[in-house]
Amino acid sequence: MLGTLKPNKDSKEFELFITTAPIPDLSDKLIIFGRVIKGEDVVQEIEEVDTDEHYRPKSPVGIVDIALKQEA
Repeated sequence: MLGTLKPNKDSKEFELFITTAPIPDLSDKLIIFGRVIKGEDVVQEIEEVDTDEHYRPKSPVGIVDIALKQEA
């Protein structure tokens, strides 16, 4: 799933994330708006990165290229 956290009304920033499993602690704070349709091997590599107690990577992870496709 591709999503973001519900924005803070005072902020214009957001963080994009990809998850392969439910995140119960954040279920009321998530906006899910897409899914990965190509590159699932990359998602699996990212999933193996160590994270802290807030599910954030302990080492930087970046996405270099992304394409969004709208389905009718």
